[in-house]
Amino acid sequence: MSDNQSPSADDVATTPAAPETSPEDPAAPIETDTPVVVEAVAAGADTAEHDAAAAAWKKQHSTAAAAGGGSITTTTYGAVTVQGTPLPEGAEIITLGGDDGPAAEDTPTRFDPELEWLDLNHARLKVIDDLEECVKLKYLCLRQNLVTIIEGLSTLVELDELDLRDNRINKIQGLETLTKLLELDLSYNTIRKIEKLDAQTLVQKLFLNANKISVIQNLETCTELKMLELGANRIRMVENMEPFTKLEELYLGKNKITQIQNLTPLVNLRILSIQSNRLIKIEGFEALVNLEELYLSHNGIKKLEGLDACAKLRMLDLSSNRIEHLENVAPLQALEEFWFNDNLLANWKEVELLAELPVLQCVYFERNPLAKESAYRRKLMLTLPKLTQIDATSTKAVA
Repeated sequence: MSDNQSPSADDVATTPAAPETSPEDPAAPIETDTPVVVEAVAAGADTAEHDAAAAAWKKQHSTAAAAGGGSITTTTYGAVTVQGTPLPEGAEIITLGGDDGPAAEDTPTRFDPELEWLDLNHARLKVIDDLEECVKLKYLCLRQNLVTIIEGLSTLVELDELDLRDNRINKIQGLETLTKLLELDLSYNTIRKIEKLDAQTLVQKLFLNANKISVIQNLETCTELKMLELGANRIRMVENMEPFTKLEELYLGKNKITQIQNLTPLVNLRILSIQSNRLIKIEGFEALVNLEELYLSHNGIKKLEGLDACAKLRMLDLSSNRIEHLENVAPLQALEEFWFNDNLLANWKEVELLAELPVLQCVYFERNPLAKESAYRRKLMLTLPKLTQIDATSTKAVA
């Protein structure tokens, strides 16, 4: 939640009702069993911003609160309490502090031990704690917090999805007991090494993009992986692929890879992305007979080749390379989309080769030399009459 933004439904939390004030004697509390909703207003730079955010929230929600027989009050740090509003069964208290108030980690919070789903997204948490009794949790989201260490999760043995995206974690640890994990997201942190994932033998989706990882390693036990995301790291070599015979999606964009290699074990791979690397040649695809989507844009590739084994390829992205000629496309009989913009193609005769591809529907050739001709679109339609899209425009719009 950004500064001065009204709280969303994700921030709703509950706590046992505070004593209400008697109408006859405002200072005298009266006991009530009515639940209380606590919504955290985004932390601001100072108390004034907290108060402004709280006031805006009060103005927006006062009518609804009154209709429910409740009242609205604000605390020192901008928290808003709506009294007299029924709460969904199983909701939990989430108490957040502002920049000048108590941090979330300083306010002990007890969660319902019966919880199976818990979302603490953007809650300003610095420490993972108070979850020991939540032994039935299956889903836990701690995305967009300030967590630096993975800890306090050892009792969550039923967890099958853990989201720690966008924190400040620099080391993988504390996951030894989470043997039932099917999905693990550690993206957008500062992790330098893949390690200590030996217990995650069932994990099917692993997100490690946008870290500082330089080597693909220590994933030997992750044999059930179907999707591996390693984009935006510092990887220079595709290696240690042997465990991934069940892998269907591999994302390696925005790294420093110079050669496509060691892909032989990936016989079930359907999607491969190696965009924005340092490739100069298409190679190493001999075993990828089930490949359906291939993304190789923003490299230094000079020749279209090496895809003879990829007969199931439906989508091929070769945009923003240095390819001068269209060739070796005959084996791609299942191709539906061909992205070839921002290359060096000038020969219209070579475009005719694409007419051999029976299901081709979409092509991108903009910013190639041949696209400078005034009749470029009309000429493409005459050459490839089955097209439904040229660049970003439907062929129905081609006059």
